[in-house]
Amino acid sequence: MVFPNRGRGSGDPVKDLEDNLTKAIDDVAETLRWCKTHLHDRGANDAMRIVQLNLSYLALAIDYQMEGDMKKASDAIDKVWWQPQKDAFG
Repeated sequence: MVFPNRGRGSGDPVKDLEDNLTKAIDDVAETLRWCKTHLHDRGANDAMRIVQLNLSYLALAIDYQMEGDMKKASDAIDKVWWQPQKDAFG
């Protein structure tokens, strides 16, 4: 599930993007830790594939941010699937 509205935001697009990048990186790390402890669960491979996808979106967002295109950076972050390990097993 993609969550385009993750919060109210600060009103500063740069700060909001940095906050969302940080949240997404933390979420990827948490998901990988979950996968490490659930290697034999069927949902682990799905969660890892979503991590792979999320890392791609994060890389795109950072690239766009560095180029100064905040709209594209925000659009890339909006495609991140938040907390896939929780979706896999409630």
